Amino acid sequence: MDKQPTLKTLVDTHRLRRLIICGHSNAEIAALLHCSEKTVSRRRTELVGEGVQIDTDWHATVRILRSTGLVRETIIYMRIRGASLGRIADLFCMDRQAVFNITKNITGGRAVATNRQYL
Repeated sequence: MDKQPTLKTLVDTHRLRRLIICGHSNAEIAALLHCSEKTVSRRRTELVGEGVQIDTDWHATVRILRSTGLVRETIIYMRIRGASLGRIADLFCMDRQAVFNITKNITGGRAVATNRQYL
């Protein structure tokens, strides 16, 4: 029987925490990080014990946005409000380059939305 690798790096541990808080299922996270569902379940229990608020409804929100065609507008809005490329990419299951390509022309040609006057 093959043993699945465990989370060894701090980066993987941080990604695990973010993915749990974002509301991904144990199976999705285990597949993404190449670890066991038991490891993910244990960490989820620890986070709940720490009082961390876990978003369980974001999948429905993303489905609604996709069905109404508002994904692009939402990504642009989030970027202008200061959300990072990585955070947006995690929420919409995209890669950072795709998010960058959507948002690169939003503040007068600047790639990073640092000026809040565009709201």
